[in-house]
Amino acid sequence: MNVEFHYYMTYLIATRAGFTPKDAHTIAYSCEYIDENEQPTIVNKGLAAEYSSTQTQACDADYIPETLGDRAKVYSVFHFIPGYPSSGSPRTDGKTSLLNTTPNSQNAQEIFSKALATKNLYRIGIAAHGYADTWAHQNFEGQASEFNQIFGVDFLKPLKKWDLPDLGHAEAFCHPDYPATIWTDSRLKESEIDNKVRFLDAAGNLFWQLAGCAGKLSSAQIEDTRSKLIADLDTAIGERDDGNDYADARIARYVALSQKSEYGGVQLEPFQRQDGGWRVIAIDDMAPAGDEERMADTTADGKMDHFWKDSQNYTSTDWYQFQEAAREHQIDAIAILTASVPAFKDLIEGKSLSVDERQSLQL
Repeated sequence: MNVEFHYYMTYLIATRAGFTPKDAHTIAYSCEYIDENEQPTIVNKGLAAEYSSTQTQACDADYIPETLGDRAKVYSVFHFIPGYPSSGSPRTDGKTSLLNTTPNSQNAQEIFSKALATKNLYRIGIAAHGYADTWAHQNFEGQASEFNQIFGVDFLKPLKKWDLPDLGHAEAFCHPDYPATIWTDSRLKESEIDNKVRFLDAAGNLFWQLAGCAGKLSSAQIEDTRSKLIADLDTAIGERDDGNDYADARIARYVALSQKSEYGGVQLEPFQRQDGGWRVIAIDDMAPAGDEERMADTTADGKMDHFWKDSQNYTSTDWYQFQEAAREHQIDAIAILTASVPAFKDLIEGKSLSVDERQSLQL
């Protein structure tokens, strides 16, 4: 899912669930920031107070982790939570995989429940991202695998800077993440995918989870409010848009909803990316002496130095609290998946899984 769901719709879902606009914003920003938090960052490198970020995304070739274990810690934990098909394979070839993402899986629910129990808004937003992605990313796994191939072997290699064309939904491009798109997944028996149906189902389930956590609505209110929320989101998403050409118009409709009293009555501000978001508020990116002209966003080569803007109060910044929450979430999710998914521990340790291990459905 893209920023439309993870930030704008998640905010609307959270406010309807009973969270204040301020708390809903923290949840929604954390939810989307999972996709923004790609660049590994070391603050105060070499000093006693050195601090390392927790990578939660890897789309850029420069930031894809080198080992299978580190990839699993990013992709399988935050974007492609392994689940189990309950009634056979939906694929025409009948293949299955222990790492396959399935919507609203038991693993995803358990990981989300763990986060909700902490009452930490950053943890809740982080967990909401992976939970919602089980709908958008279903039938893909978070490793480079033939299981993910839609167009066949080596289809994307000429277009990629890295040799991982079968990673996640790369061969489906961004189609699974667009809320109004209808696209074709040729691997499946029912190959036409209507994302709007998937996204609204995800929204309804996310609402139930958040409403239970907020504890502001009765059982009857939850069901009634959920129905109204889904109707509003249905209208806001609007008509089919396969090319995602009308995203700005949809976002304007989400923002209009945020101003209604039932959604908190506060206009939701546009999502602020790296140039104006949590990271830039917390950290100064500085070039070493003699290299003052280096741009602040060219840090992949390790030549930039990073320092806290406020060395006394950095622990209160959203960026720091997000990083701590992401680290805790990663630890908890790995523990849950290691206990429930055969051979997941081997994957985390960097060992390749055999075809039999990927396709085994023994729980």
